Parts: sequence; structure tokens; C-alpha cells
Amino acid sequence: MKKLLLLLSLFIGLTLTTIAQRGERIEALKIAFITERLSLDSKTAEKFWPIYNQYEVEMRAFMQQRKKGNDDLSAEDMLENEQKALDIKKKYAPQFLKVISNDQLSNLYRAEKDFRQMIIRKMKKG
Repeated sequence: MKKLLLLLSLFIGLTLTTIAQRGERIEALKIAFITERLSLDSKTAEKFWPIYNQYEVEMRAFMQQRKKGNDDLSAEDMLENEQKALDIKKKYAPQFLKVISNDQLSNLYRAEKDFRQMIIRKMKKG
């Protein structure tokens, strides 16, 4: 019984480590992908990434909250969720525009979408 618990604990620990490493790899790929797509130089990147990280924390919190009650949403609720996501983007746009151009901001939103689609495709392939 003790051996089984030890093996189970070891397996869970290794699994969590693998998941954490995968998350870190994906995050590193995302940073490289967005940096390249926006053609950020080191000086601009230094100013951009703290703003982006704040933006992403807020968007992730919203997305997790949204997932909790997503089973039977009315059309009005779905539109309200879309509006909340848009409100977060509008909140951060002026901060981004102090660091990057309007074209780069548009490219940021496209790059985020492209990156998500790329990750989904890779996960489907295995």
C-alpha cells in the first residue's frame, strides 16, 4: 500500500511538472511569436510586456469567470460577455498606444488569434 501511494505521488508530481513545463514552453513561444509579429525592438519590448502581462491577467480572469456559467447562456448573455472582453481591450488600448503604433496594436490582436489557432492545431495533431 505504501509503495502504491509512493508511486501515485511520484506520478502526480511528474505529471504536474510536465504540465507546468508545457505551459512555460507555450508562454515562451507566445512571447517570441508576438514579439516577431509586432517587430518589437528590445527597448519597446521592455515597455510593452509589462502592459501586456497586466492585460493578459485581466483577460484570463474574465475568461475563467465566463467558463463557469457558460452552459445555458442566452444570446443577450453571450453578447454581454463579448462586450466585457471588448471593454478590457478598450481599457488597455491607450496604454498600448503609448508604446506601440496603431498598426502594431491591430497586429497584436491578430497575432493573439493566430497563436491560439496554431496551438489548437498542434494539440489536435498530438
